[in-house]
Amino acid sequence: MVNILGLFGKNIGSTTESIQGEEHSELGDDVLSLPPEEYYGPVEYKRQLTSVKPERLTHLATQMQFRLTEGNGECRYIIGVNDDDFKTLQSMAKKLLAETSVIRKREISKDKFLMELLVRRTNEESTNMDQRIAVLGNVDAGKSTLVGVLVNDELDNGRGRSRLQMFRHPHEMESGRTSSISIDLLMFDKNGNIVEEQSSAVKNFEIWDLAGDSKYMKTTLYGLTSSKPGYVILIISANKGIQGTTAEQLYAAYALALPVVVVVTKIDLVSATGVSAQIAKIENFLSELPFNYVPVVADSASKSSNLANAISENTKLVPIFTTSSVTGAGLELLRKFIYLLPTSTEDYRCDADCEFLVSRYYQHEEFQNNETDFFVVEGRLQSGIISKGDELKIGPDDQGRFYPCSVLSIKQNDLSKQRLGAGHLATVKLRCTDKLLLRKGLHLVQNVPDVTLHFVAECSIFSISKKTKLRNIRVGQLMTAHVGNVRQTVRVDGIYINDERVPEVSSSQNYSPKIDFAFIKCPEVIKADQRAVFRDDEIRISGRIHQTYPIKSFTPTLSRLKTYTI
Repeated sequence: MVNILGLFGKNIGSTTESIQGEEHSELGDDVLSLPPEEYYGPVEYKRQLTSVKPERLTHLATQMQFRLTEGNGECRYIIGVNDDDFKTLQSMAKKLLAETSVIRKREISKDKFLMELLVRRTNEESTNMDQRIAVLGNVDAGKSTLVGVLVNDELDNGRGRSRLQMFRHPHEMESGRTSSISIDLLMFDKNGNIVEEQSSAVKNFEIWDLAGDSKYMKTTLYGLTSSKPGYVILIISANKGIQGTTAEQLYAAYALALPVVVVVTKIDLVSATGVSAQIAKIENFLSELPFNYVPVVADSASKSSNLANAISENTKLVPIFTTSSVTGAGLELLRKFIYLLPTSTEDYRCDADCEFLVSRYYQHEEFQNNETDFFVVEGRLQSGIISKGDELKIGPDDQGRFYPCSVLSIKQNDLSKQRLGAGHLATVKLRCTDKLLLRKGLHLVQNVPDVTLHFVAECSIFSISKKTKLRNIRVGQLMTAHVGNVRQTVRVDGIYINDERVPEVSSSQNYSPKIDFAFIKCPEVIKADQRAVFRDDEIRISGRIHQTYPIKSFTPTLSRLKTYTI
């Protein structure tokens, strides 16, 4: 079979070795063979779909249903077609209440084409089409400006006009620097065009614009772990290059196993030679990291499309885009890439028990003074369904208790909702008659889950310090843990290398120890296999929760609360 992707551009993404051996240039008439078709996944090959009988059409539609399920509502077909083939594919999609759109097409001979198509269920049948992208980068790299330009589909005036709509606080507008977490929606219609009305959108992206200043790093890490993004866009300005928090943010993305896309901004401020030199520096920087990253410059529509299809399967690939928010250079290529990113395959089950993860909360002074019993929480519904009027429980508090509460109202994207399905971000207004200390890390649930004080994580350690002599990690040391929507101080209670307990471990040696941690302030709801980031002034630890130790109740001692700073 011919290589369809090879006819549009090199087939990027099958293996790291093949990528390193390619020049990533457009192909002329060279035709290679496709890699073997995967049994699972959202990609299907078809050589031809002519003269299809009704029973065969039913079988093909069932096959398409499987691919749509694998891609959580969307899939790609790479086929050799003539007019009849395309009509057959449309008939298959129509049976499944899905739509087709052409990504790329090339004529091979008269009335014969090679084509790559996107098949997507309509909104009525789609379970969850929202994707999440975290935007990282050093301060003044142009993150908020780029997000504003993408979301509003309007170029910047060169003085930061587009970023003003992203800021949440007056001091951000005065300084031009993000200090909090800003979330906006980037919405596409079925043709990949940006739209403003959600009713016209078939694919939505939550863009999480995170702070780049080092003094807000804990907020940035909290946004990165609580949002559970599918992709990370790392912004590097062409005129300043890699500096500040860029490396640490890249380490965090790697620790959470997130695909990374590098976007070089402000190319209008430097010459073409300067841009090429900056890209070369970025490629060297990525290649020298111990993560086996493979940087690929996305300088054509074909290469961009190939990378969008490959990046979710191969997180070592790092596409590099060049853009200007003032002239618009490179923005269309970046938009098309984002539109073609595969839909998240995370399993948000509406038929499971309700679990809403609180990442922010809002309360009036009257609530603090016990003059009112309602407050508002913001977060994501991890599973189940929440409806207006539901009776739920919220917690845990410092003793691991959950409190009954009532759902007064639900808002999603500033629109009032009667019910909310799993996977969506929303704000929920609650009434709770008991006095509850609101904090990040709360869970709004239907059934009370186990709470954990002690847990063990399988860890990898790295240092961000430039000191010659690096500090060891010791038993009794305090660090800040970021696990999902939880951010709390933890104490190192034990370190194990090859199941042998040791008093300390060096951050400069290639160890992957198991570390026993204990929450200092209160127990939390965390689960095995969750990814986590631990940090102090010099050391960063990436880990996966190996085991939790549920407790029935926990009462913090007065000495513990006095000794440690939370």
